[in-house]
Amino acid sequence: MSENITLIEQRTTELRNEIVAGVYGKAGKGRIPSTADLSKRWRTPRSSVYQILQLLQSEGVIRAKGKY
Repeated sequence: MSENITLIEQRTTELRNEIVAGVYGKAGKGRIPSTADLSKRWRTPRSSVYQILQLLQSEGVIRAKGKY
């Protein structure tokens, strides 16, 4: 289980860095990839992607607009 948490932390850091670097557009106007796209990219279950997005949302890095 600790390996899974480590993977989530790694992916959270990766996505956070991409967002901060402006990979997905300007702050407040960009769009990150969908949960399906992130799941395919990372070869991980969507439930893990949801956890990552929830962490980033709780940090204020992203905000939800509708559904993931």
